[in-house]
Amino acid sequence: NRIDGNEVQSGNMTEKEKLHAFAVLYDLTEKEREALFCILRRLSIKEMAASMGLSSKGVEYHITNVLLKVGIK
Repeated sequence: NRIDGNEVQSGNMTEKEKLHAFAVLYDLTEKEREALFCILRRLSIKEMAASMGLSSKGVEYHITNVLLKVGIK
Protein backbone atom coordinates (compact mmCIF):
# COMPACT_ATOMS: atom_id res chain seq x y z
CA ASN A 1 0.00 0.00 0.00
CA ARG A 2 1.60 3.18 -1.30
CA ILE A 3 2.08 6.20 0.94
CA ASP A 4 0.86 9.47 -0.56
CA GLY A 5 2.43 12.66 0.83
CA ASN A 6 -0.81 14.55 0.27
CA GLU A 7 -2.69 12.00 2.36
CA VAL A 8 -0.25 12.47 5.23
CA GLN A 9 -0.63 16.25 5.09
CA SER A 10 -4.42 16.17 4.71
CA GLY A 11 -4.95 15.26 8.36
CA ASN A 12 -6.92 12.10 7.53
CA MET A 13 -4.38 9.83 9.26
CA THR A 14 -3.91 9.00 12.93
CA GLU A 15 -0.60 9.84 14.60
CA LYS A 16 0.34 6.15 14.52
CA GLU A 17 -0.42 6.00 10.78
CA LYS A 18 1.65 9.15 10.19
CA LEU A 19 4.60 7.67 12.08
CA HIS A 20 4.32 4.46 10.06
CA ALA A 21 4.12 6.45 6.80
CA PHE A 22 7.23 8.43 7.80
CA ALA A 23 9.09 5.21 8.60
CA VAL A 24 8.11 3.68 5.24
CA LEU A 25 8.92 6.85 3.32
CA TYR A 26 12.44 6.97 4.76
CA ASP A 27 12.96 3.18 4.77
CA LEU A 28 13.63 3.00 8.51
CA THR A 29 14.59 -0.33 10.07
CA GLU A 30 12.66 -1.65 13.07
CA LYS A 31 15.34 -0.39 15.50
CA GLU A 32 15.39 3.01 13.78
CA ARG A 33 11.60 3.17 14.16
CA GLU A 34 11.97 2.31 17.85
CA ALA A 35 14.59 5.03 18.27
CA LEU A 36 12.35 7.56 16.53
CA PHE A 37 9.42 6.60 18.75
CA CYS A 38 11.62 7.02 21.85
CA ILE A 39 12.75 10.44 20.60
CA LEU A 40 9.13 11.48 20.14
CA ARG A 41 8.45 10.33 23.70
CA ARG A 42 11.37 12.57 24.81
CA LEU A 43 13.27 9.73 26.46
CA SER A 44 16.91 10.18 27.41
CA ILE A 45 19.58 8.05 25.75
CA LYS A 46 19.77 5.96 28.92
CA GLU A 47 15.99 5.45 28.95
CA MET A 48 16.04 4.62 25.23
CA ALA A 49 18.78 2.05 25.77
CA ALA A 50 16.74 0.34 28.50
CA SER A 51 13.57 0.43 26.39
CA MET A 52 15.28 -0.89 23.25
CA GLY A 53 17.55 -3.43 24.97
CA LEU A 54 20.69 -1.77 23.60
CA SER A 55 23.75 0.04 24.88
CA SER A 56 23.84 3.84 24.73
CA LYS A 57 26.21 3.56 21.76
CA GLY A 58 23.73 1.27 19.99
CA VAL A 59 20.95 3.81 20.50
CA GLU A 60 23.19 6.63 19.24
CA TYR A 61 23.99 4.54 16.15
CA HIS A 62 20.30 4.12 15.29
CA ILE A 63 19.51 7.80 15.99
CA THR A 64 22.36 8.81 13.67
CA ASN A 65 20.96 6.54 10.95
CA VAL A 66 17.49 8.10 11.29
CA LEU A 67 18.94 11.60 11.03
CA LEU A 68 21.02 10.69 7.98
CA LYS A 69 18.07 9.03 6.23
CA VAL A 70 15.86 12.09 6.69
CA GLY A 71 18.64 14.45 5.59
CA ILE A 72 19.60 16.00 8.92
CA LYS A 73 23.36 16.17 9.37
